Amino acid sequence: SCFARVSLVSHCSCLCDAWMGNNCTCKHGDNQRDSDELFPGKEAPKAAVPGTGDIDAFKDVDLSVQYELAQALQTDLSFVAIDLSTFDPFKDKPTLSAAGIEQLSKIADVLKKAPETCIRVFGYVGVHTYVGPAATANNSVLALAQARHVRDSLQKMDCRNMIAAKGIGAADSKGCRCELAVCSAEEASQFDKEAAQMENSFDYRLAKALRLDLPFEGVDLKIFDPDMEKSEFKPEALENLKRMAGALQESPSTAVCIDGYSGPPRHDNCVKLSLARARQVRASLVELGCVNKIAAKGYGLVDDRGPRCELYVTTPEEVDRIEAELAQGGAAVAALAEVNEVPEAPALNILFRHQSNEVSIVLKYRPLGLTFTDDTLPVQITKLAGGGQAEQLGVKIGMEVLAVNGESVDGLQFKAIHEMLHRGAMSLPSS
Repeated sequence: SCFARVSLVSHCSCLCDAWMGNNCTCKHGDNQRDSDELFPGKEAPKAAVPGTGDIDAFKDVDLSVQYELAQALQTDLSFVAIDLSTFDPFKDKPTLSAAGIEQLSKIADVLKKAPETCIRVFGYVGVHTYVGPAATANNSVLALAQARHVRDSLQKMDCRNMIAAKGIGAADSKGCRCELAVCSAEEASQFDKEAAQMENSFDYRLAKALRLDLPFEGVDLKIFDPDMEKSEFKPEALENLKRMAGALQESPSTAVCIDGYSGPPRHDNCVKLSLARARQVRASLVELGCVNKIAAKGYGLVDDRGPRCELYVTTPEEVDRIEAELAQGGAAVAALAEVNEVPEAPALNILFRHQSNEVSIVLKYRPLGLTFTDDTLPVQITKLAGGGQAEQLGVKIGMEVLAVNGESVDGLQFKAIHEMLHRGAMSLPSS
């Protein structure tokens, strides 16, 4: 059985008892590097994916240990699905799946037998993990958080190896995972430098700044008038606004949208209050010297996550569109208020085709408990969480999506359908 991600100087890396180039019938006979292509069920790495290890890395390691580690590194480490609406990759830690934890333990056991071996951990996310103008930065941050979590876990398991962690981001459609490989000490140092460079980049610092909390002092809407009175920031918000402004001033062309939300209880003025607070955040940023295009929206009470303002990067065209709608005045706010007053919880209604029948399934919370095809049409169910919401409602593997919340997907590209499903899922409360 051949190695993956490791190569030898003198012996053939498939351990076929032949010396390099002598009577070896495998693909390594001419001192070629190993490739995932040699292993059934594994795709060969694409040219854009970073390399898989230094050729001299294992020269002093026992052959049996080399073989053990090569086999252990063949399995990628998977992670538990996260709620993108609440997960903060800058401070929250991703969680390895049960299979990922078991595999990591096997890797640690082998690494402790070869403490001089250097390892690199590359973190990946799915191509549609985060969407929108800030997707690249958010995907890279999450991927780096995953890689560092794996590195830290190995160190807690008493691995004394030099371990580098780097976030690759959304490189393919295989989902959130970490890939481990042998590398040289020089490569490990370079990977750590690249991760540090990413953290010092503008996109990273802006994404981190826009994640900061902006808490307000509470008000009693029975007596508080959003049209006449001004909400008060908590001290923490004032400091965070300065940090946001500092990042935005580095790129005046960066456009931002502020979404305001109110906390319970439900009231006729929830939308007005949330919009007033979003505009107050914008005014504060302008006072601090920001000349960026900034849109402000108010949604009122839509979930149980409390009063807040959320900022994210958008396009200048989207800022113009939002402000044009709100410039219509009372009609726009009234429309938001009308939506806000609906007592029903949001729902995601998906019309499926199952065999020759059409089946309507209404999902009311996250996680949905299902997985769709990635980058292929038609969009179908490929996996169900055992005992999850979707399975309990009768969703079956192979069901094809026909419509989302009453809107047909006929003729749409995969990306458009994915965005419809993503938008609908993000509107649901967490279980």
